[in-house]
Amino acid sequence: MIWQRVPPESGAAVMGLGVMSVAGHLAGFPVLSAVLLVVAAVLWALLGAAFLARLVFDNERWRPEAGRPGALTGVAGTGVLGLALVLHGWCTGWIFLVLTALLWLGLMPRVLRGLATPTVGVSFLVCVGTQSLAVLAGQLAADARSPFLLAVCAWMADAARLLLWPALLVLCLTAWGTIHHLTTPKPSP
Repeated sequence: MIWQRVPPESGAAVMGLGVMSVAGHLAGFPVLSAVLLVVAAVLWALLGAAFLARLVFDNERWRPEAGRPGALTGVAGTGVLGLALVLHGWCTGWIFLVLTALLWLGLMPRVLRGLATPTVGVSFLVCVGTQSLAVLAGQLAADARSPFLLAVCAWMADAARLLLWPALLVLCLTAWGTIHHLTTPKPSP
């Protein structure tokens, strides 16, 4: 089956296309943005089907793959695609927010349990997946002009400020791990 050959990191393609669609929209290239959005949406649906097929029919393989940082490309791709849809006027943003949050809640604990030190660059997906959820939530809150949602976002921003120093520490450790990994000579065979 084709879904067995799709690695969990494939969500990076949706993430990249979604980012380019958002950038095209913000830069004033609506046709390019719309084309990239359609390609990202089709790819997201295909990868989502592969993710669900693996979850249902090959759970033994799904569990360790869901614990790899690359699996968070699915979270980031879903959040960025939701943001692009919102910017294009689609009313599906809340659905994508729920999907992104569910993916984040399901995958993030697995990834965090499996992180080893020193870490490498792919570990930054822990931040990227979380950021895609936050950006989509913030955009929806601003669009809704809801005092309650804006208050929740403000509270989350305050909580984020409290977590800034530990997050910077993790960021520095990740950067150091990546630099160490790239500069450490590999033994010759």
